[in-house]
Amino acid sequence: MSTPVIYWPILVFDTRDDPPKSFQTHHYQLDWNKVPCEERETVVMIVRDMNRPVGTIPFIAGETVTLAMEGVKAPDIRIHQYRQCFVEIVQEDVLSIFNSGSEVLSVQYSERYIEDENGNQLSESDIYRYVAGSSEPVAMGDPKTVVALGPSDICSEDEWETETSNTFELYLSVIENLLNSRWLRSPVSVSFHAPSAGEAVVLSALFPDEEMISAVVLRIRMLYEDGLFKAVCKYYLRHCSDSRKRIWISCEKDVFVESLNNRPTFPFDVPMSKRDILESFLYGTGRVHHKPRNSSAKCNMQGILNRLGKERSKFVIESVLRDVYINCARSYSIINQDYQYWRGKYDLPGASIVDV
Repeated sequence: MSTPVIYWPILVFDTRDDPPKSFQTHHYQLDWNKVPCEERETVVMIVRDMNRPVGTIPFIAGETVTLAMEGVKAPDIRIHQYRQCFVEIVQEDVLSIFNSGSEVLSVQYSERYIEDENGNQLSESDIYRYVAGSSEPVAMGDPKTVVALGPSDICSEDEWETETSNTFELYLSVIENLLNSRWLRSPVSVSFHAPSAGEAVVLSALFPDEEMISAVVLRIRMLYEDGLFKAVCKYYLRHCSDSRKRIWISCEKDVFVESLNNRPTFPFDVPMSKRDILESFLYGTGRVHHKPRNSSAKCNMQGILNRLGKERSKFVIESVLRDVYINCARSYSIINQDYQYWRGKYDLPGASIVDV
């Protein structure tokens, strides 16, 4: 088997700089001579896995447009054991690699990979500490910086009720179920011919099957329509003693509400809010109730289909469904950390949810 060239661009943050400067990209190439022969196939497999797309990625070739989404993917750290097998190269060598005609694979992360000047990995929290000059900085939108603070003591303990525990348990269960679902791991893509004049023609499409979608739509509906996410935020804000965490969760709740009220503009412009798109999908197609909850749901769903066609409409719906999950799941690790701590430290009324 011919071995491809494996290239790893690494962001380097020099901790010696005062004040801290911007990141610099250092370029590395795998030296195959440092990799045992029996492990070379494994290295190639690891890097190929890291090259799978995450998020919504447009690819345009002439008048053909391909849009792809893959499920949420955790950072792949298997390549770390081969970090010492990479040697630094200069910018000119990078250009030569990509112009050589050889197969080139790049090490790609679903999250940023950063090192210091000595080659030690830095987390985003480490970066914030250097930049802010604080040992406990909190970055909006980045739950890892909040989790790094550790669990907080409870406040208003006397106001904790069985319904409070029920809400926490239900939220955590819903997020865990969605995270482990086949639906979230299922890739989504649509490729279509988009001429400058005339209608677009779909060439290929890939979506989760009906069984996968049916397994998650009610849970997503619980998060936004039944108010589960806003309810767990309300209880968390009431009982968390750390003001930094309360500000963070409050902002996430506002982002969630604002996102639902906004209309999607990418990849397709639909003149409806995300909430209305979800309503049209759930009720206009009979997935939740035999009769639409409101008379406009079926009409709105038909309007989306008339505007985009079946495949591109399904892509928009998938984008909105996943957007709801992502906006609600960002707070999971923070809420779970404190809830489990409170349950262990304080004598709180437990949940009354029936486990079948």
